Amino acid sequence: MSDLNILLKELNDWLREQNFEIELIIIGAYALHLHGISSRMTMDIDTLNHIEHPRVISKIFEIGEKYGLPEWLNSQAQGLILPGDFYKRIIRSDLFSNILLSYASRIDLIKLKVAAYYYRHSFEQKDLDDLKLLKISSGELDDGIDFLLESHTPEQNRFKNDFVRDVTLIHLKLKEFLLG
Repeated sequence: MSDLNILLKELNDWLREQNFEIELIIIGAYALHLHGISSRMTMDIDTLNHIEHPRVISKIFEIGEKYGLPEWLNSQAQGLILPGDFYKRIIRSDLFSNILLSYASRIDLIKLKVAAYYYRHSFEQKDLDDLKLLKISSGELDDGIDFLLESHTPEQNRFKNDFVRDVTLIHLKLKEFLLG
């Protein structure tokens, strides 16, 4: 069981006592854990949901303080550009009774990690590490690059050429690193 599962279990127990449910759609490293393919420890859970109920927010913060992880459950991914049909492919989990937990499919994780690597490659290694853990094929890498090009290309022509050039370089770098 992941350390973050302990925090989620505590939140779920409290939610059950309160007769309340929340929905969480997970992406990022914790989603890799839910797929059973991550050995990288993560200190937070990235969710697409924004929790608005004040008592739930307070309880999440209380649990985080207890375990020294004040930002363990966050909605930083809210507003992220998602692959087409993302919500049709999410995987539902029955780990918890009062947390309606879903997480990104493997192919969507690949696409999101390729995009994240594009944006953070110069200063963070974790996206590259996660892509390596996903053991992606050449076709899956191409799908990730296609997602990046289709959904992130700037509209202004003066930026398009630079973006396409940079994505092409990232594609080559990822192919070399991930596929040997």
